[in-house]
Amino acid sequence: MGYMLITTVSALAVAVLLNELTKNWVRIHQTILFLPYFLSWVVVSYIALAFLDMQNGYANRLLMSLGFDPVKWYFISEPWPYILNIIALWKRIGFAALIYYAGIVGLNPEYYEAAKIDGANRFQMAVKITIPMIAPLIMIMLILSIGSMFSGDFGLHYFIPNNQGMTFPTTDIIDTFVYRALTKSGEISMAAAVGLYQSVVGLILVILANYTVRKIN
Repeated sequence: MGYMLITTVSALAVAVLLNELTKNWVRIHQTILFLPYFLSWVVVSYIALAFLDMQNGYANRLLMSLGFDPVKWYFISEPWPYILNIIALWKRIGFAALIYYAGIVGLNPEYYEAAKIDGANRFQMAVKITIPMIAPLIMIMLILSIGSMFSGDFGLHYFIPNNQGMTFPTTDIIDTFVYRALTKSGEISMAAAVGLYQSVVGLILVILANYTVRKIN
């Protein structure tokens, strides 16, 4: 749920900001933001390791330069909810922002021209025009996200913490637990049952979310 909300809010903000740029700058920023989406979680895990490595990581180098002791990131669980949220946002925000930006570009510019005549500033136009007009698109993206919310993201939770046991209290999800069970004990029936359970719950969540959205709007 945290990934979904943070990504949605951040992507909307980026899309609104992109709408304020010229076309040439939009292309540059789109490329920079969209590139992480194509990187595999294995590659991203090595990028994370470059920052979090105990001896040579950039994060520990910065801490030591400020007079603090280096942190054993892969042997503690407390900071990992924040680390995973930051990495997930960095990887996903470009794709989500591009979809929202496409919706914003398709809006009728006459709404903004009328708002300017009435004296509205850019923030007021974003809040009163842009977001309400693309609300159906936001709802569709949220419904799609809710459908996959229960299954989690195996690549994010397995590769980024390097499958370190000390981080399991805050990084372990159903998918990683099932994977370890399969590799250690070969319980195929349990994995199949969990997969079916996740699919059924995901379907129920999508139906409930769609029903709720229809009731609200």
